[in-house]
Amino acid sequence: MFEGNSALTMAAMASETKRRKCIAAYHAMLEQIDLRKYAEALQVELLKGEVKYGDRLTCPFLRPSFITREQVSMLSERITKITAAMQILAENILHDADLQNFAGLTDTEKELIAFEPGFKCMAATSRFDTFLNGGSCSCVEYNAESPAGMGYSDAIRDAFMKQPECLEFAEKHHIANFDLSRDLLKALMECWEEWRQKYGGPEQPVIAIVDYEGLPTYHEFILLQNYFISKGYKCIVADPRRLDYDGERLSYEDCAIDFIYRRVLTNEFIDKFAEVQNMYRAIREYKVCSVNSFRSKLLHKKSIFALLTDSKYHELFTEEQVNSIKACVPWTRRWQEGITTDPEGQEIDLRKFVLKNQDRLVLKPNDSYGGRGIYFGWELNAQDWQTALDKTLEHDYLLQFKLMAPRELFPVWNREKDRVEWGEYHIDLDPYVCNGAVSGATARLSLSSLCNVTSGGGSVACMIVE
Repeated sequence: MFEGNSALTMAAMASETKRRKCIAAYHAMLEQIDLRKYAEALQVELLKGEVKYGDRLTCPFLRPSFITREQVSMLSERITKITAAMQILAENILHDADLQNFAGLTDTEKELIAFEPGFKCMAATSRFDTFLNGGSCSCVEYNAESPAGMGYSDAIRDAFMKQPECLEFAEKHHIANFDLSRDLLKALMECWEEWRQKYGGPEQPVIAIVDYEGLPTYHEFILLQNYFISKGYKCIVADPRRLDYDGERLSYEDCAIDFIYRRVLTNEFIDKFAEVQNMYRAIREYKVCSVNSFRSKLLHKKSIFALLTDSKYHELFTEEQVNSIKACVPWTRRWQEGITTDPEGQEIDLRKFVLKNQDRLVLKPNDSYGGRGIYFGWELNAQDWQTALDKTLEHDYLLQFKLMAPRELFPVWNREKDRVEWGEYHIDLDPYVCNGAVSGATARLSLSSLCNVTSGGGSVACMIVE
């Protein structure tokens, strides 16, 4: 009898055959229908729903990603344990100046995290980037500040489920769906309720989705705005530079705001700090609740993985949390000269180790997104790897063991060529976490090593095979 992680792992592994049979059945279904008509109808729904990143559709794919219920259970259990361990680490970083320096916090970031936000959860909404391989998952990164994609994923799901062929397939093969927007709203309102018990406010707050104008993710803000309104909330989309504050109320175009769903990233907020002081003052003076809080930056820094995988911090965690970390989080270290430990806990000279293990390592910025500034050791020759190491040594960089993204065959509708094209895509499964619990997942696909929409990839809804 398997218990705990082992039982879930075995069940998830055994269910992989079921998942692959489902994919094969879906592809067979596509061969039996008018594929052009299906593709055009699907894209009409996506365009109608403004499921776009900038000017391009985020989903050119003609099938969803599939995950079994057993894999969802395994993923949820592992991710929940890792999230709890990260929360413990974040609490320690919050009160430890040396750990703050190790994490790479700037002086302004230290000022922002020192402020008590009015609710406990540091990342009410967050997203892991993972690779799922049958009964195992590997965590590549953690987006704890304000992850995109939940509204997009639900809109893509709806577009598929409006196609009679897909709806019939779902009924025949017992396919279920996540409801990410619902779980997002629930998590936001849990934070609001905790905050308003201390500082007051209406039961149903006026929500402002806040980020800078002109961003390619603006379409998702509208998707979420429409969803929040459909659930009875007044909701606006606002640029933080255009907010007014009179010392009592934060407002946008004379609309008073109670709650900020903060989509503006901390780095970008700081870049325009002088222009966003009305928002900052209102948050600091508890006139408005803002989620995620700036303390989410403690978790968002990629250096959190270096602490998670360093055995000297494992005494802070439960045995189950440590087991999940060891099973899912790749060995990670801050890139700096000196002595550290290898994956087996043996002392090593880090430079010598990374030169010897170039083909196994990724060099990435501690605080960036969209695949910027990443060096893949196996894609460089020895001299270029040495150059990359020297170039980044005085900057804020991490080293991490490489993880191989699984690849799957997906059909894509090429609108310009008016035809279906099949490609083998790297697939990044992205589970969302709402107030510590896994809500669901979406999937990002790419032909390159970088599985993200910012770098030119696409996304597709993830559906559950029961």
